[in-house]
Amino acid sequence: MLNHLTLSEVESISALAEQAARRTTRERRRAAYATLRTALAALGHEARMELKALMWVGRGDSFASFPEALEHARRHSDPGDVPYIAVKAPALPVYLRDGLKEIGSGRARRDDRTLAF
Repeated sequence: MLNHLTLSEVESISALAEQAARRTTRERRRAAYATLRTALAALGHEARMELKALMWVGRGDSFASFPEALEHARRHSDPGDVPYIAVKAPALPVYLRDGLKEIGSGRARRDDRTLAF
């Protein structure tokens, strides 16, 4: 279902979101969020739309399907997409993991607890 966004990009964004969410000092948190925003901005537009749709599906927004969420992301895309996604950093790894699970992408961790990124 993901045509422009790779699993390695999802893994990378997830890891950066985790780092941003757990930084303890204000300076370190700002730097980590800046790194996350840079990575999000570096994604191609279609990859970012797939990431946004994956996030929505993973958090249980009221879309009937991933393609519907993707179409909504495309229709409502604007320059605020990057900060909109970045601000979700504390929960973003969970949203992405659950989104991948929902659309049937990803791979099982060695301990089979959850889908890995």
